[in-house]
Amino acid sequence: MDINNLKKIKVLLVEDEEELSSLLKDAIGEYFYSFNVASNGIEGLKQFNNIQADIVITDINMPDMTGLEMSEKLRKDNPDLPIIILSAFSQKEYLLNAIDLSVTKYLIKPFDPDELLEYIVSISNKIGNKEISLVDGFVFNKNTNSLSLNGDFVKITKREAKFLNTLIDISPLILEDNKMKLKLLMATAVVTIVTGCSSFEKESVAIEKEAVYNETLNPRQKEYPNHLGFNDLHIQAIRHMMPDGNDIHDPKLQMIVHHHCKAYDDGTFICLMFHSGMKDQDKPIGFEYIITTAQYNSLPEEEKHYWHYHLVEVPRAHATFPDLTAEEAAKILPAVNETYGKVVYFKDMDDEFPLGEPYILIVQDMPEQD
Repeated sequence: MDINNLKKIKVLLVEDEEELSSLLKDAIGEYFYSFNVASNGIEGLKQFNNIQADIVITDINMPDMTGLEMSEKLRKDNPDLPIIILSAFSQKEYLLNAIDLSVTKYLIKPFDPDELLEYIVSISNKIGNKEISLVDGFVFNKNTNSLSLNGDFVKITKREAKFLNTLIDISPLILEDNKMKLKLLMATAVVTIVTGCSSFEKESVAIEKEAVYNETLNPRQKEYPNHLGFNDLHIQAIRHMMPDGNDIHDPKLQMIVHHHCKAYDDGTFICLMFHSGMKDQDKPIGFEYIITTAQYNSLPEEEKHYWHYHLVEVPRAHATFPDLTAEEAAKILPAVNETYGKVVYFKDMDDEFPLGEPYILIVQDMPEQD
């Protein structure tokens, strides 16, 4: 049994039986780079995110969150992660659930620790070759979708991980005379991820159209043209056009403004606003920046006047989610209600170009209609 590859592997054991956890760690833990233990699924998820384990070994029945529930969450973001199930249950139901989750191995308790070790050795080559050297000391682990610099983890989003995976996968297809272009693209990607430079998004669109989409609130967003990701959520609302005065009968108050929104990892949304929708040649007339309640509370008091509370304004503006079913909209509405928005216009709907100064629309100060 060749155990040399194991020294590169980080193991996470999720088991609520302390005696078994200690036994396994004492029996095989020394063979690995690290051998970490969690006592339930929730703690297991936290530890996995902290250490970016290469392989997960888990019991099924545990308090707070079962091993299968944890495995399902891990599998969503880590499709190639080896997961080994330990269980005293051999019922068909558990086995089928494990198969559905693409569990790598299912061991029935009691078992010999050497049996577990031998199995990990048998797949260690597949685990050990997942680290890809990029540029300037950066290393990307395809198994855990994690980026590190000289051994220290660099925080990246799911979207950035997907882009790096794509770039690595297509690299063998780059022609010999394009190696310099590939190296430059790889360097640009890594620097962009670390610095947050927006040019990264342009490169990701060029490499893989699918990569421009974040996890979305719009289940049918891929049916739409690619508009740089502003399809995570579509909201339409009235009371978003500046009236000529305080006349409550001003038709501008009834004009529908379409918000095509992009979700960001910090909980914010940026919505491009269109008068007629978002067809191929439509130009936005402004944007709404949407933030969480916690972010709003951190604003200076003099700034808060520019922001409107969606719990109040959503019903006043008759806001709807035209791309969602009633059931889907009902799930999203409570989250939208607990946000604040700031509306900035840089052109009137009839202007061909942005003319004059942009202005902030104080939505809550506008006249109210029935």
